[in-house]
Amino acid sequence: MEIFPVLLNIRGKVVSNYKEEPIQDATVYLEDCEGNKIKSVFSGYLGNFDFQVPQGLCYQIHAEKLGFESDIKTQAGNSFIELHLKQIINYQLVVKDFENEKPLENAEAVWGEKRWKSDSMGVINLKFDSIHNYVVNVVKDGFFDYTFEIDPARFGNGTFITDTIRLFRKEIGRKLLLKTIAYYTDMWRIMPQSEPELNQFVILLENNPTLKFEISSHTDSRLEDDYNMWLSQKRADSVLQYLVQKGIPKERLVAKGYGETQLLNHCVNGVNCTEKQHLVNRRTEFKILDYK
Repeated sequence: MEIFPVLLNIRGKVVSNYKEEPIQDATVYLEDCEGNKIKSVFSGYLGNFDFQVPQGLCYQIHAEKLGFESDIKTQAGNSFIELHLKQIINYQLVVKDFENEKPLENAEAVWGEKRWKSDSMGVINLKFDSIHNYVVNVVKDGFFDYTFEIDPARFGNGTFITDTIRLFRKEIGRKLLLKTIAYYTDMWRIMPQSEPELNQFVILLENNPTLKFEISSHTDSRLEDDYNMWLSQKRADSVLQYLVQKGIPKERLVAKGYGETQLLNHCVNGVNCTEKQHLVNRRTEFKILDYK
């Protein structure tokens, strides 16, 4: 007489570790307790899955899905198993010196009690398992801290996002050239492409409430001296106004137009120079006046 084994239905569901929401189309693996795969199924719309197996043997179950990882669970007398998948968020920071764009080694990203250090290429790889509004602080000796909030809306399953963080050196009197600041021709209104760089200074000033800056604007030697002085002052005032509109207290900023009085090359009045040579002198700088 043939004896048929007693069968056991192992049922369960796959849910996210963060909100315990069901996860569909995860691959659920049934293995023996030596790790040998027996069969696999896909989780359903409600994260559900079902295996029918001989009773009395040792089984373990785990699930996989792109962008997630799970713990292995052993079936031990319980026919219903809930598998929790941790969403894996891969996030990379590249930390550079604002002035020269060189990578900064041994900068630290601090998030709660966790800390990561940048490598020789300035790269920090962060890995976390749920989507929250995390606040990350990037620090390095001799540089101002940079604090920012991770926006959960940017991250989806299996995403890999890289952001570049530029740190500013701590040194009173140090001048920082704004490389992308541009104004409409013969005017002082800031062009839209200037805003991303200015917004980095907004974050710097927000993170360091005692920091004070001079905003200096410079022209080339063309046009009249008095006009260049007036135009450069208007442009410095325009940058100050932008920062104030972003919430930076006006008393932390000084706007100063220098006209053509601080040229960086030989292109003074009466000297023929190329447009590229004149462009060197047309610039906007931030000078660190004070910090605690």
